[in-house]
Amino acid sequence: MRDIDVLRQITQQVADADFWLFDPKDPVRGFDPQVRVYYHLAQDADSVTLDFMDTAGNTIVTYASGPEAEAEEEQEEQEEAGEQAEADAEGPAREAGSHSFSWTMRDEGWTEFEGRIFWAAGNIGPALLPGPYQVRLTVDGESQGREFEIHMNPRAAASGVTMADLEERYRFASQIRDRVSQANEAVLEIRDLKEQVDDRLERTDEASVEELAQMVRERLTRVEEAVYQTQSRSAQDPLNFPIRINNRLAALLSLVEGSENRPTNQSYEVYEVLSEELEVQLQELEVIIRDDVSRLNQLLREEGLPTINTRRLLS
Repeated sequence: MRDIDVLRQITQQVADADFWLFDPKDPVRGFDPQVRVYYHLAQDADSVTLDFMDTAGNTIVTYASGPEAEAEEEQEEQEEAGEQAEADAEGPAREAGSHSFSWTMRDEGWTEFEGRIFWAAGNIGPALLPGPYQVRLTVDGESQGREFEIHMNPRAAASGVTMADLEERYRFASQIRDRVSQANEAVLEIRDLKEQVDDRLERTDEASVEELAQMVRERLTRVEEAVYQTQSRSAQDPLNFPIRINNRLAALLSLVEGSENRPTNQSYEVYEVLSEELEVQLQELEVIIRDDVSRLNQLLREEGLPTINTRRLLS
């Protein structure tokens, strides 16, 4: 029987408790795609929160109950198919009864934007390193905590993979993740600027403003199209439209995360090439904001119109 260890933990103390968090089964990297947490609520709760933490108590990720809990049968079907359970995104259930919640044992993924379509790259954060972790269940302000350990993949260890190798993979994957976020944040910045430019164009018929605004918009679009494949509308579109920098970086992250090994030399080389390509576009965006948008804002002020707000998503 799957997860029979939870039944073995049931005692009179568990039966009498208002809520109970069971000891999770220690997952093994490469074999268990997620750690499964079981808990029981004696009655409906107003709020349920699950915090996953490192051994020092630093929170890695928090999931809070939503208005509706994901059906557990659907979660089990997804797990059997090797998919990440959607309950991770929905939050833990807060209705009376026994529940389970699965966590993928990963750090945060990269910054998202609406309508994003990538090829060969899902938004996965770096896999956490083997070692001790904690989970804390909070029900209407009262908490219980349990410890568990992520074990190293024994096959990887037998083939000579060391903790140092996995630490380097984690470091490099985090670096790639952050670079994808920078690329996606540039797309967000550009789209926000273009939306503001379009708004100002609707408010004026002054030729000088229209000319400069159109030029700013075109330059922003060129950067956007270099960073992201804007023609993609479905998951199959990348077959017809070549993927751009952010997708290539995201695909590299998936490649690095796909093997229990130290990253290859080729992965580092590809990262350097893509990172340099991205830097060219980020610098171009900086120039557009510093020079062209500033000039446009001067004309807008002269016309008594609101200036373009540059939120500076880029750092």
